[in-house]
Amino acid sequence: MSKSDGGTFPLRFENEITRRALRDISEQLGVSMNKLAQDAIAVQLGITASLLEARLEKTLEVLRQYQGSWSDEEIASFAHSEVEHEDPAEGHMVETDEGDPLGVLRAFAGSRERVVGGSVE
Repeated sequence: MSKSDGGTFPLRFENEITRRALRDISEQLGVSMNKLAQDAIAVQLGITASLLEARLEKTLEVLRQYQGSWSDEEIASFAHSEVEHEDPAEGHMVETDEGDPLGVLRAFAGSRERVVGGSVE
């Protein structure tokens, strides 16, 4: 990527010691503070990505090994209760004679629109 392809990213240091260390080390190495900061960020991101990848792989392995612990009796009891009892959270369509039972269309009808028989024209 050329210099003109990259965007700028303002970096504000919360710790003055870090900014001074960046300046001092960049001078000692003979590279710009910008280059040194970019290289340090790239290294840190690589390390962090590797750690996160290892954590995710471990979690995935645990999930793959999971067999569940429900007995056949517990599974049958759960299935029975699913069909035997009405689900209080199950939704259903509400049929109404009016096209706007709560007045929503009427509330949002602007001056250029008019409500006729429950619908907006």
